[in-house]
Order: sequence, then structure tokens, then C-alpha cells
Amino acid sequence: MSNDKNMHKSGWMLPPRPNVPRGESKPSNEELERQMSVLLPTKSPDKEELKFMSELNPKIAESDDEIENCFDVMAELRTHLKRDQFLETVREMEKQGFKLAFLKDGENIVAVAGYRIATNLFLGKHLYIDDLVTSQNIRSQGYGKILYNWLRDVAKTTGCSYIHLDSAVHRGDTHRFYFREGLAISSFHFREKLD
Repeated sequence: MSNDKNMHKSGWMLPPRPNVPRGESKPSNEELERQMSVLLPTKSPDKEELKFMSELNPKIAESDDEIENCFDVMAELRTHLKRDQFLETVREMEKQGFKLAFLKDGENIVAVAGYRIATNLFLGKHLYIDDLVTSQNIRSQGYGKILYNWLRDVAKTTGCSYIHLDSAVHRGDTHRFYFREGLAISSFHFREKLD
């Protein structure tokens, strides 16, 4: 096995230490290794979980109020967003195929997802998840799973061959969720900020 400091004991290369936005700390190689080592297998939901999951139905935000009501949860993931620009930005993205979905429990929006269905030469027809977030104070209660399963169903019923997304390298808890849901790391994502 290589002595490379980014090599995990499993033989997988750990991602390079990211350029993290100002104010956020970079995960250490030890933290990245810990994140890789605690991936949990998928467990089947019990009867109570199935009942809970069947009573909540995600919905596409269509009205201005529905879109604006998604802001607080979306801003937990996309902290740079401004409330007064959110509706206009979503409406502009809708012209490019974007859809904003949300999940309510009672009167509260508990999870939101932005997605689009597209076709490219690499994957064919696919559903790309731009954003998927559950409100921070109620994570790990099944809401993200409900919304992700709904997105998977949308992808299947619209004839998509793949569902995919990007996730920042420092979001270990999020990665564990995606692994449990059956997603696999398939590529690196590169970007360049243009002036």
C-alpha cells in the first residue's frame, strides 16, 4: 500500500484537502478517514417508519408563497442566499428546468430539494439534485429519506437512467446519508471562479 498521506487504509484515495470558504475549517485527513470508516449499511424501515413515511408527501413549490416559504430551510444549506432575491432567482432557474420541492410535517416545511431533469451525452436522461437539505434541528428523523425517495420516484417515472448530485467534501454526515441511500462516488467535480 502507498505511503501517500491521502491514502485511506481501505486502499481508497481520500479526496484532497478542499479549499473551504472563509470561516469554515478544512477537515483533517484524520477526519476524512473517520468519515469514510463510519459508513453504515442501509436498514429496512420498520412498520412505524413506513407509516410515518407514507403520511408525508413532498410537493413542488409552484406559488410565490410556496417558494418563499422554502427559503429558511434552503438558506441553511445555501447560506449566501438573500431572502429578497430568492423568489426571483428560483423563477429564473425554472426557465432552465429547475424545480423546487418541499416536504411539510404539519404546518412546517422540514426539507427542501432543488432539482432538474436533463439529458447529456454522458448519462443520457437524468435527474440532477442541485440542493437537498433537511432543517438542521430535525435531521436524522427520516425527512431527508422521504424527500430523496420521492426524487428517485420522479426520476424513474420520467424515464431517467440516473439520479446524481454533488456534495462538498467536508459534509461527512451528508455523505453517510447518501451512501445509505445507495449513491456511490463516481467522479471529482472541478470548478474555476471567473472574474
